[in-house]
Amino acid sequence: MEYQSNLLQRFELAEGLKELADNGEDLSFLSPDMSALLDSIDQLHDEATTQSDQLTRLITTITNLYIDYERMVGRNGKTNIEKLHQILRDYNYDELLQFFKTKNSG
Repeated sequence: MEYQSNLLQRFELAEGLKELADNGEDLSFLSPDMSALLDSIDQLHDEATTQSDQLTRLITTITNLYIDYERMVGRNGKTNIEKLHQILRDYNYDELLQFFKTKNSG
C-alpha cells in the first residue's frame, strides 16, 4: 500500500509538472529528479492506472473484513468506515495500527 500511495503522489506531481510544461513555462530550474519524473509521466500513468485498481480492491477487502469482524463481536463497524478509508488513503501505518488496536481493546 505504501508503494501505491507513493506512486499516486509521484504521478500527481508529474501531472502538475506536465501542466506547467504544456503552458509554455520555462522548466530549466527543475532538479534532475523532477525532470526525470516529468519524462516518465506516460509510464507513471500506466502504472498508476493498474495500481489504482489493485489498491481499490485491497481497500474494499480490508473494509469488508473490518465490517465482518465488528459484526462478529457485536458492534456496528460501519460508523468508522470513513475514518478507516481516510487512514488507508493516506497510508499511515502507525495510525492504521492504532485504529485496529483501539477497536480491538474496546
